[in-house]
Amino acid sequence: MSEKRLDIQGLRGWAIVLVLLFHFFPDYFPNGYIGVDMFFVISGFLIAMILRRSDNLDMEVFRSFYYRRIKRILPLYYLAIACILIALFLLLPSSYRSMNIDSSRRAIILISNIRKVDVDANYQKMLVNAEDLFTHTWSLCVEMQWYLLVPLIFVVQRFMTAWEKTFFTGVAISSIAFYLLVDDMSSFYCVFARIWQFCCGVLALLMQNEVRTYFLQEPEKDLPQHEKIALLNSETCEDEPLSLGLISSILLAVAAYHLFEKYYLTWPPQGVLSMLTVLAAICAILALQPHSIEEQMFGEGPVNYSAINPNDAAWNMTLMRYLNFKENNLRGNLEVPGCAYSARFLDEYAKPVGFCTMKNGNGNNNFLVVGNSFACNQAGLIYSAFKQHIKQFNVFCYFGCEVMTWTPKTKCWRRVNYTAMVRELKPDVVFVMSRWVSRNL
Repeated sequence: MSEKRLDIQGLRGWAIVLVLLFHFFPDYFPNGYIGVDMFFVISGFLIAMILRRSDNLDMEVFRSFYYRRIKRILPLYYLAIACILIALFLLLPSSYRSMNIDSSRRAIILISNIRKVDVDANYQKMLVNAEDLFTHTWSLCVEMQWYLLVPLIFVVQRFMTAWEKTFFTGVAISSIAFYLLVDDMSSFYCVFARIWQFCCGVLALLMQNEVRTYFLQEPEKDLPQHEKIALLNSETCEDEPLSLGLISSILLAVAAYHLFEKYYLTWPPQGVLSMLTVLAAICAILALQPHSIEEQMFGEGPVNYSAINPNDAAWNMTLMRYLNFKENNLRGNLEVPGCAYSARFLDEYAKPVGFCTMKNGNGNNNFLVVGNSFACNQAGLIYSAFKQHIKQFNVFCYFGCEVMTWTPKTKCWRRVNYTAMVRELKPDVVFVMSRWVSRNL
């Protein structure tokens, strides 16, 4: 667009402010996340404005559309990923590498929002833990996937009907239905569950002339009134505001624009694409680094223990480090093999934690294993050891939650009534298994 709409720029500014306040002062601005929803609506409005300018949506229009989106977004995006990875290797402990390298690989190919149903992938929990440096890339991945889909949606609309508002209302309703039917994880991250928000922007563009006519015909009418949105939390916050982080983020954004973005936006397509290729290659090289010393020495496959010389002190020390690494990698070994997971007692599907049932045996006793992540680790071993005595075998485990003692909410995210569970299942044998909960579990 040659002329920027000042009202849209203002909405963008407010959306940025809300998102920053939410991330830096979440106790004061717990609802600031609506800034992301504002971005989605604005994106729908602007993209509809761009695509409706063309009478024919041919390959030339598609090529121009995709190039402009790539030019505007991806260079800064890959520059940010490269800087984050460099900081990861230079400044952060090695324990952060495994999670963040995996996340960076998804971010590079723009699928950060495609996640398995995992209690640990809950966005609010990831924000609190602040271990995954690429948590926030999900929203930009949703945007890029929308950009990929929207020209095709407009082509379908032009082939099917001239009633634009009816068509996009139908698309929005379908997206809302998808949002309501899928699990919580998909409804939050999946682009198809977010399309209704983009369609709200499209419909706003299609209806703007009608709205303008309505207010011009009846100028005495004020804008619609509504209750104030509660962006502020009345509770006091004991944590000191992260003013330094907020100021640093603003300064980095200003520097990135004046030292980088302002210049490359004037480059010809060949220069932009060459620079983008270099940045993407740097990100890929950094993201393909080994997760840890153990992976660097052993690789990703299983270790051939038969080749180890027990009299070799160096091998023994290396094996000890490797076994210690695997023993403490709890989250990688939580799923109970052969166990059928369900949402029972949690009201949500939380595999590899939560409730699951093993195949019934020929024994006479009902078994129940409960505990924190340690119970997840050991349930399969118990099942194998007592298989001949088992009639029914159930497991319930959850991160950081003790069974016999109270656990702070900062460690145990869900409260479970274990007494009610035992009364309902009526097990003959109960294994209560837990391990000491460290701060980072």
